[in-house]
Amino acid sequence: MSEHTTEPTAEPTALRPSGPEAEVFEAVRRSILEVVPEVPADEITPEASMVDLGCNSVDRADVVTLVLEDLDLSVPVAEFQGLPTIGALVATLSRHR
Repeated sequence: MSEHTTEPTAEPTALRPSGPEAEVFEAVRRSILEVVPEVPADEITPEASMVDLGCNSVDRADVVTLVLEDLDLSVPVAEFQGLPTIGALVATLSRHR
């Protein structure tokens, strides 16, 4: 039996995606917190960039890999180049759902 708990966040709901992108955003958020646990959860917003959160290139690749596995998606690597924000990453992943 897997014990999976989601820690509450102080992040205002207005900054979080709603609808179909909400599940993708939560998968990205969980993956960032797993790869870079020192990132404060409330700083993970659609407007933030992973670079600004302190993720290096290996961290960013790990986050994307975890999200793809979590959501059972297959997305060409080229689509992840140049994405400026977490929101842009969420939008890219959502197009492949």
